[in-house]
Amino acid sequence: MEVKGRIAQVFDVRNGVSAKGTPWMSQDFIVEYFWWPNQTIPSQMLFNLFGEDRIRQYEPKVGDEVKVRYHVEAREYNGRYYNEVRCDGIERVGAVAAQPQPAVKSEPQPTPTAINTAAPQVQQANDDLPF
Repeated sequence: MEVKGRIAQVFDVRNGVSAKGTPWMSQDFIVEYFWWPNQTIPSQMLFNLFGEDRIRQYEPKVGDEVKVRYHVEAREYNGRYYNEVRCDGIERVGAVAAQPQPAVKSEPQPTPTAINTAAPQVQQANDDLPF
């Protein structure tokens, strides 16, 4: 599944060691988006980005316009089930993010050979025009 929106908040990275002794990293972030055409107040969705390599690859930043690919997982804890929205990938959207800006070559400008010292000509108003 996908959602397009703006990253509104990025939380600190959490890390630890699993029961098997494997280190892990996780980071949550919130995306504001409009899912209804005439919606005036944006909806928010909390995403979880899991794994150090993914956190470094996608680097969510507040204010970025993004398209987030995700899936929802349910897990049980003490007899209750909880949903978690897992981020599968982040794609920056917009003109700036879509294409890198090419380097601009500055070409030398020709130097003027003569300076025009004549007074500027002023066109007189035509009172016959309807405007």
